[in-house]
Amino acid sequence: MKVFDIALKDMLRYFRSTFAVGMMLVVPLLITGLIYFAFGGVLQSSETAAYTLPVIKLQIVNLDQGDAQTNLNMGGELVKALSDESVKNVFAVTQSSEEISARTAVDKQEAALALIVPANFTQAALTGSEKAQVAVYQDPTLSFGPGITREVVGQFLDALSGGQIAVNTTLSQFKSRGQAADPAMLQQVQAQYGDWFKLMASEKTWNLPVVKRLPNKETPKSIGDHRTTLMGPVMAGMLIFFVFFTGANTAQSILKEQEEGTLARIFTTPTPLSSILGGKFTAVFMTLIIQSLVLIAASAVAFKIEWGDPLTLTLVVLGLVVAAAGFGIFVMSFVKSTQQGGTVIGGVLTVTGMVGGLFSTGVTGLPSIMDQASLSMPQGWALRAMKLSLSGAHPQEALVPVLVLLVFGIIFFTLGNRMFRSRFA
Repeated sequence: MKVFDIALKDMLRYFRSTFAVGMMLVVPLLITGLIYFAFGGVLQSSETAAYTLPVIKLQIVNLDQGDAQTNLNMGGELVKALSDESVKNVFAVTQSSEEISARTAVDKQEAALALIVPANFTQAALTGSEKAQVAVYQDPTLSFGPGITREVVGQFLDALSGGQIAVNTTLSQFKSRGQAADPAMLQQVQAQYGDWFKLMASEKTWNLPVVKRLPNKETPKSIGDHRTTLMGPVMAGMLIFFVFFTGANTAQSILKEQEEGTLARIFTTPTPLSSILGGKFTAVFMTLIIQSLVLIAASAVAFKIEWGDPLTLTLVVLGLVVAAAGFGIFVMSFVKSTQQGGTVIGGVLTVTGMVGGLFSTGVTGLPSIMDQASLSMPQGWALRAMKLSLSGAHPQEALVPVLVLLVFGIIFFTLGNRMFRSRFA
């Protein structure tokens, strides 16, 4: 009981602090709110309001010569994919026979960008022996439309890599046996891949998730989806940063009581050291749970963010709280006074938050090395777990980042607890 009594005392003291409550709840919602209202022309306050995303005008020059053997022209299939009825609210496609006329249309701002499909596009996809690149010429004053188009084309091109993979795999298998691949067999592999691709094209089973994420003017529900796609990661970054901040700031109560002399008086009572530290550490965990739940609920109401499957979100919050509490206790175990604590908390959390990618959640096109570097920090894993929850992932899909967060938290807590015990032993 003494553990919970101490925890309750610390929590009541923390929640009486205007500064603490402001940093814990008000500031993250305020920052996200400023970003939310900055996109007021895009994000509508009503789920049934008309969405104002302009149609992206494309000029496509298809120079692809195709493949006579398979009767396949993948450049034409790219045109069909971008002209399909399912994306009519996203793209407006105009075909041009000359590259110069397409580029001129972009220069005159009659189109957002031009796509020039090379003559060997199909052959490169089928054989793997050639390289072909779809040239993109865009209006330099635009970013949203060209960015979406590049992602869509990139996802389409990923579907074309199958022919190259099939041919290269066949060649590798023969080479490993010291044999030369039969040209007729390679042609058969290419023909089979061509047949599969034509079947996929006829069934319109393109895997273009970015288009599915874009709002449809005829579907009010998708407005909320887009709001979650845009604002969800921003709010997730703010939530993670300030939960980690609160974890360290709450653990600082040990230093405050040490300076005020109340901790020494507690040590003179029959209460064992394990109960005293246990109570203070419990206060950290419970405070972070309350903070996380309040921020998630408030952002769902204020910004219409859909946080995903409740069970997935529960697991993610558990991992986040354990990691943030352990991290805060560990960091504070090195600090000797509250005067040092403010500087350490600000410096350490800012640096780790930056490396963890918390301040660039709304930025696209970042180098892949930044994503890899973010996973060196618990904040990076927390952000990955939050994004999975926002995307509607099932609980099993979030298990890896959650387990990593738990491991981070347990290690940090164990080290921090050991250092605090040795200090007050």
